[in-house]
Parts: sequence; structure tokens; C-alpha cells
Amino acid sequence: MSLRYADKELREMSDMFRSDGSIDPTYVPDFEDCVLPFTRFFHDDFLGGTRGMSPDDGWPYTVMLMEMYSRGCALTLDDDRLSRLCGMSKAKFLRAKKYLIEEGKIIPLDVGLWNEKTELTFILREISKQSAK
Repeated sequence: MSLRYADKELREMSDMFRSDGSIDPTYVPDFEDCVLPFTRFFHDDFLGGTRGMSPDDGWPYTVMLMEMYSRGCALTLDDDRLSRLCGMSKAKFLRAKKYLIEEGKIIPLDVGLWNEKTELTFILREISKQSAK
């Protein structure tokens, strides 16, 4: 199953989405047992999703995604720490974070920041892990 062509089926397997398709803000992503030192990366999807972003928006988006993939859970780091990870001032980071949330690129959950494609990638990893047993 490919992430690119199975988004609908993967969304149905995720607890993050309500039956009406909206996101449950109380959802707690926990994929720490599925963390790998690499991730599937579809460059055309990424370019399409970031085209038109300024570097001040695109770089923090990329860093936050990579942190999510590395941790397997929502980012619970405070804004000071995230801005340092992104190598930018807190004010610039907060502007970028606001933009990314407004654009639906980053999802604010009660437990931290998350991303829909990251969720679906981890669901796919869980399926692969189970089928390998």
C-alpha cells in the first residue's frame, strides 16, 4: 500500500480523525515503537505542499516534520526550544508557526504539534510492521 494512493483508507485507520473527517484535538499520537532512521519521502508532494512558502515558513515546517518523524509523537517542545531548533528568533518562529497552523500544515493537538501526512506515514509503518510478523 502506498501512502500517496491510500490516504483515505489510512485516515479511516487513524484515531486522529473523527467520523465527519475533522481532527480530534484530544488525540495523542504515539508511534515511538515505529520510529525508523529514515522516512518515505515523495518529493513532488513536498514541493507541491511547500511551493509558495517563504524560507521563513518552509524551513521551520521541514524541521518540525523531521522532529515528528524522529520522535514518533507530537512535538511538546516549547516555542523557545522549537525556535532554537529552527535557528530563528522566537518572533520569526511564532509567525511561521501561526502561518503553518492556519494553512493546515501543522495541527495543534492538546498534547502538542502534529502533521496529517506524518500520522498517515506512521499508520502505514504499523501496517507494514504487523504484516511482517
